Amino acid sequence: MSDEQGTPNPGKTYTVKPGDMLSTIAKQQYGDPNQWERIYKANAVQIGPDPGNLRPGMVLTIPE
Repeated sequence: MSDEQGTPNPGKTYTVKPGDMLSTIAKQQYGDPNQWERIYKANAVQIGPDPGNLRPGMVLTIPE
């Protein structure tokens, strides 16, 4: 999605808490834990090659 100026709309953000996993964040944000890959793909550079490498305080982009 884009805003009126044509710039990408990154969606919203989520700050990782202790014990969070991408699947639990996906369930909370989308109602479906299987959507975790959407979050991972949007944040792969920050998370790194291991999708389980979430650190508390990390701010993730949640795509729409």
